[in-house]
Amino acid sequence: MLKVTDLHQLEAQAHRESTTEALALFEEAMGGGALPEACFGEGILFYEQGDFVRAAECFDTGTQLLREKAPLQEELFNRSSFYLGASLLAAGNKEEVHKAVRHIEETIDKVQPELVNFYPVYDSLKEGHQRVALRFLDALDLGRGTSADDLLLVALEYQGLGEPEPALKAAERVLHLSQDLDQRVEALKIRLSAHNMQGRKEDARQDYFEIRDLLLQRGAFEEVEMLMQNEALVGQALDHIEIKCELADLYEEMEGREWDRANLKLQVARNLKAKKEVEDLQQALAILREVEILHPDLAHEDLVNIEKLLALKEDPEDARILGAEAGLFAELGQTTGHKIRILVVGGNERQRKHHDRLWDLAEQWGFEADWLQANYASPQKTVATIRDRIGQGQLDLLILLHWNRHETTEPALELARANGLPARILFYAGFTSLQVGILEMAHKLRKKVAVG
Repeated sequence: MLKVTDLHQLEAQAHRESTTEALALFEEAMGGGALPEACFGEGILFYEQGDFVRAAECFDTGTQLLREKAPLQEELFNRSSFYLGASLLAAGNKEEVHKAVRHIEETIDKVQPELVNFYPVYDSLKEGHQRVALRFLDALDLGRGTSADDLLLVALEYQGLGEPEPALKAAERVLHLSQDLDQRVEALKIRLSAHNMQGRKEDARQDYFEIRDLLLQRGAFEEVEMLMQNEALVGQALDHIEIKCELADLYEEMEGREWDRANLKLQVARNLKAKKEVEDLQQALAILREVEILHPDLAHEDLVNIEKLLALKEDPEDARILGAEAGLFAELGQTTGHKIRILVVGGNERQRKHHDRLWDLAEQWGFEADWLQANYASPQKTVATIRDRIGQGQLDLLILLHWNRHETTEPALELARANGLPARILFYAGFTSLQVGILEMAHKLRKKVAVG
């Protein structure tokens, strides 16, 4: 009926079909007296039903009987003592809290508590005994057969106690066990928070991209928006400009968000302008020109200011060629003996619709281009592809979009530096920002070729 050979092996279960019959058998076995094994069995059955007062009475009687009986049945005594403490806490009897905590502390290293009625016990421990609460979490039986929901529950509690490592382990178990999209998203959020706590920015960044892509797969745009606006969660994974770029990109997919998108792009342009570097000012100008198409009044004042700043900062040689892009690339082609070859690295399926615009631009300006989507590839594979192209002399300019992980950008930039190849990271805020980035890099290449 209870499917155990020894009563001390009896564990609390969330759903048991034979509880009433088992309780009747225990009462019959005791025959008006009290047996420690039967007291323990009754206590477990009452405990799993949520009748914590009667459970505590059974465990209290059982532990007293076991103390009086020699030799001591140590395993049964420890389990009975532990569940006495757990029942007292779950019953909410404030006068018995210290007694309950003492019983749990004395036995927690010898007992593996189940997740049944976890919260009533754990919440009481958290109120004033966090050290014991953490030991209680560590002792939980999370072995084979533990559900993904239970693992998430425990991971969240570890997170609440400021314990990233065990939270991370529980979240990883969920990702290993579950194919359910909601469970995987929640596990990734826990993993992201744990990486934030540990200061592992690049891992947190990858977690963010995985969450974003899972949500986008099912068109959960509002959830993605909430994720991006949760600065406590994504503030270490992305900087403030990246968050705005991500949101602006998202709003392109959402109906009725054109004005919000324009305002975000205006903010990005102003952030880039504040850096006061020529390449940042050029990017800002490109973004504002995109905004100007639909909202001329919104961008006008910023456009005028940036054009003035660029007039002061730009190299006169660049300014003379600006607007004659085809001539610039033709000149570079004559100097190098081949069409300039540009590789853009980064982005995902949402940027794929811009690939044709890059091919059109390459044909119009007279260069060769390739766009390597790196979001679903390992950083090592992406870097190996870049290394091969540089080694085979198939690359003149390298542009890394801001979505790339640190494990991609740093080795790629180092490869470019070692081979004298112009390269940069670009904040992608629409295709025009890429267009201006390409032109700015071409001017850099022109100066390099002239010097070399």
